[in-house]
Formats: sequence, structure tokens, C-alpha cells
Amino acid sequence: IPIATKIRITNIMTTCGSVSFLVLGVYMLLTQNINTEGYLLISVTEITYRLIVIAVITATFIIVPMYFLGKQLTTQIQQIEEYSYKIANGDLREVLARTSSDELGLMVEAVNEMRNDLHEMMKGIQIVSQKIENVGSILGNSSQNLARESQIQVIHTSDMSNSIEQMTMNIEGNSSSAEQ
Repeated sequence: IPIATKIRITNIMTTCGSVSFLVLGVYMLLTQNINTEGYLLISVTEITYRLIVIAVITATFIIVPMYFLGKQLTTQIQQIEEYSYKIANGDLREVLARTSSDELGLMVEAVNEMRNDLHEMMKGIQIVSQKIENVGSILGNSSQNLARESQIQVIHTSDMSNSIEQMTMNIEGNSSSAEQ
């Protein structure tokens, strides 16, 4: 039942009950305290006192049901509020139980769906982050390997250069010896 309907039903019931009680109380007050000639048997002060008692009892019939309805609604709203703060702070472990089928129940369902969506997004972000970390590690290893290979190439190039220099000196030495 929607919340607005619950409130309307409670208002109608308490109003009808209160009015009925008030009318019945006044009727009993007057019928029991009027003699056969139509004169009141009690004083105006006593009538006022009894009317106040009837009004207090009638107000009780209005206040008590409204208190319990208000307490039920505020308890549900406070639970949703606390749950929303947990989600806002990144705590996605809990799922709030839906306890009613009214608007607050629909709100709980919507907040739980939002929590599930956020949880799935966080999982996706973690997966992508892990992939990026893996690619970064591979790139780092590749860069280190490339640097090592480059150093080896430099050493080989230097050795080759020394060998060519040595060969050049040998050829020049042989050429000089042959000319002599």
C-alpha cells in the first residue's frame, strides 16, 4: 500500500473513531444528566470537566496511531539514509533488505540497484587497472631488455671497431713491408 494511502486511511480511521467517540461521549453525558423536565442535573463546571476528559481521550485516539505510523516511516527513512551514507563512503558490502512494497520499498530497491551498479563498475575498474599494471610491467621489462641488448650491441660494435682498426693497422703494416 502506498505511504500516502496509509496516511489517508489512518487519518480517516482516527478521525471517524474520534468523532464517533466524541459524539457518543457528549450524548451519554447529556442523556444521563438531564431529568425528565429537560434540566441539567450537573453543573457547567462538571460538564466542562467531562468534555475535557472526552477531548483528551479523543486526542489520544488520533495521536497514538499517528505516532506509530510516523515512527514506522521515520525508521525506514533513517535506515535508507544510513545505507546511502555507507554507499557514498565506498562501503558496498551490505544490501539493504526491502521490508515494504510502498514508496520506501521502491526506494530501497532503487538504492540497492545503484549499489549493485557501483559494485560492478568498481570490479570493472579493478580489472582494467590490473590490465594496465600488467601492460606497464611488460613494457618495463621490455625496456630493460632493450637497454641490455643495446649495451651488448655497443660492446660488440666497439669490439668490431677495435678489430677493424687492428686489421687496418695490419694491412698498412703489410703494405709497408711489401713496398720495402
